[in-house]
Amino acid sequence: MIRKRLGVVPLLLAALLFTPTGVNAMVLDPYNSAYWDNQDNNCQCIAASVRMELMYVTGTTNVTSQSTLNAYAQAHDNGSYTCGSDPQGWAYALWNYSPAGYGFNYYVSSNQATQDWEIVYGLRADQHPNGALVAGGTHAVDVVGFYTLNDPWADMTQSLYGFYLLDPWYGRGSSGLPNWPYNGFSPNYYVTIGNWNSLYFTDAGTTWHYTVVLRSATDAAPHQPPPQSYGDYRLSQLAGPIGASASGARTLASPTDAGNLRDAVTQGLQQNALDQGGALGIDLTGYVVGRSVHVDSLAEELPSYDLVEIDVAGQVRAVAMVSEGPRGYSFAGLTPWTGRFDLASPGAIQSDLASQGMTGPGRLVWAWTEEGGSPFAPMIEAKDAVASTPAYLSITGRHDQLHLVPGLTAR
Repeated sequence: MIRKRLGVVPLLLAALLFTPTGVNAMVLDPYNSAYWDNQDNNCQCIAASVRMELMYVTGTTNVTSQSTLNAYAQAHDNGSYTCGSDPQGWAYALWNYSPAGYGFNYYVSSNQATQDWEIVYGLRADQHPNGALVAGGTHAVDVVGFYTLNDPWADMTQSLYGFYLLDPWYGRGSSGLPNWPYNGFSPNYYVTIGNWNSLYFTDAGTTWHYTVVLRSATDAAPHQPPPQSYGDYRLSQLAGPIGASASGARTLASPTDAGNLRDAVTQGLQQNALDQGGALGIDLTGYVVGRSVHVDSLAEELPSYDLVEIDVAGQVRAVAMVSEGPRGYSFAGLTPWTGRFDLASPGAIQSDLASQGMTGPGRLVWAWTEEGGSPFAPMIEAKDAVASTPAYLSITGRHDQLHLVPGLTAR
């Protein structure tokens, strides 16, 4: 066992904790680029997530290697895995390699909203990332920050708007996961709570359902049933009726519907404290809403949407996603501009299609498929130039057939 005395390791973490435009709203995002680590191979998403968490806990980048963490997790998990581990091994690796006084456990629930708030309380308590089992139990990420209507410790109405993520798959191309973006999410990516719950933090089945890996209130080895989480413990220690109000008057924020794209983007940026860039590391001060493209959904369960450029001083700085619904438009997410996915002109689309033996007119489409990427990188649906059969061009190349992930119904 490798358990350091807490006092030996200086805690250097400086958390970003600020109050956005709302009177009592809170963004807590302790993201530190020095503590970023992507997984070394296809199997080590848990090991990479553990390693990032340990860097935040210890305040140093000098932590155990992914291979060692993966081996220890596999030796203590709940199965017999040749590739990766599970939440039990995840908790054990965190517990074994963390400083003395720290305990970790995995917490399983069939209630998604309960787990969302467990992540919030854990982050609020010690400002270290918390782990989440995502993509139906096939991937692991750390949640490094949140945005809420009020301080979660305040005796006030609580509403959760979204999370900031650390995805260890970032930059690795196609993950082979049918419901995870090509190249993963960039470090400190902000996702609205609606998209987090409907697209990413999905039910992992009978054993794991909605599972989070959290610091526990005791430093005992991981066990089931788990002890109280550290976040819940800290919440219970606060003076006054805060614990009762936090559990009884908390909601997951719903986006504000708007009559047009411009209003939806403006309202969404303000509601999610992103109108000046928030904690995404981009400056959106003085932004204007730029060009947009429409994307048709290929699945009954997913809405069609629009991608909208956010411009500052004539330059694209970010792209917003806006869902289309029966009551109008609603803000769904924001990603920093990388120059990788231009909102192409019709002429550029035709050129791309021709290079792949396809012909238009094409339309932009998307759903979670084995062949596609994230909703910020939609596919072009067109026809084979010779056979006139349907063909699709995605970030992963040309495909003559698409395979929707289980649970989706083709339109």
